[in-house]
Amino acid sequence: MPPRLPARAARGVRPRGDRADLRRGPERLLPDRRLGGLRARRRPAGPLDLGQGHGERVSDLRLIGEAERMDAALPGTLGGTFGGNPVSCAAALATLEVMEREDLCARARALGERIRARLEPLAERSPWVADVRGLGAMQAFELVHERDPPAPQAAARVVATCHARGVLLIPAGIEANVIRLLPPLTIEEAQLDAALDVVVHAAEELEEGLSPGR
Repeated sequence: MPPRLPARAARGVRPRGDRADLRRGPERLLPDRRLGGLRARRRPAGPLDLGQGHGERVSDLRLIGEAERMDAALPGTLGGTFGGNPVSCAAALATLEVMEREDLCARARALGERIRARLEPLAERSPWVADVRGLGAMQAFELVHERDPPAPQAAARVVATCHARGVLLIPAGIEANVIRLLPPLTIEEAQLDAALDVVVHAAEELEEGLSPGR
């Protein structure tokens, strides 16, 4: 997971790109988890690729954006193999209806806040845990050696410990030193808390002599 760009900086980058007539590429949203975080940015969204999450296992490809930018493309250049599939469109509409009816954007934000409430205190007391970041229900924490160089070996140790205790994780980030959490929006609070217990304890058990490694 790349370092988070502060919201204030992100709001400053967009106008400069517009003045230079730069076309920002589509932003891909992982399956519905980040929608709550997207609103939290408080800036106009550029083109959004919404296909993966909204199709609900049915092939679906959608790209939305400002009319000025979308109309600038040549005919036939904005499309895909599955474009206009009526079954996929019906599945996407049904998914959006569920998201609105069950207020899943608020659910994503609530899960993210619950995760951060456990990870931020961990970062304050552990010399191995640095930045805690994320949007909506997708949250992550970075593992470093003595508060500085990336520690991929430490991340691998946490992942292995969690696997042995029934929690499946994968390392992320350019240096493979980031642990990313992305729970389903249907998870129960008790299940999430139990998983976070495992993750936090695994991070707390890191050996002091573990070298940073790359």
